[in-house]
Amino acid sequence: LMFLPVAFITAPSPAAVITAGASWPAVALVSILAVFCSVGAFLVMNHWQPRISATEAGLIYTTEPVFAAVYVLFLPAWIAGWTGAIYQNERHGAVTWIGGGLIIAANVIIQVRGTPHRAAIAPSP
Repeated sequence: LMFLPVAFITAPSPAAVITAGASWPAVALVSILAVFCSVGAFLVMNHWQPRISATEAGLIYTTEPVFAAVYVLFLPAWIAGWTGAIYQNERHGAVTWIGGGLIIAANVIIQVRGTPHRAAIAPSP
């Protein structure tokens, strides 16, 4: 709803906005993104974040691009087949794998070597 005014202002015509959102694949994909990727992530984050330290939370959030890099290896073609579009999966090089490995290594190190803490605002488990 917040994007609609921007869409209508920047679109070449109001019909273009309606045409872009009129297909069932567009509605389904936006709905899936809104429910699972936004609302779902928000609920999980709000439930667990008070129970970990700020450093752990920051490192966990850095894994988002790692997951995105893995998902684009297989999801685009699968979703394209489902919606009838033609779209290929991405390919990754050494830099992507090294960067992802460093992020995962940082998370493993903080969990293995980190000192136990007690979050000040979290309720007792």
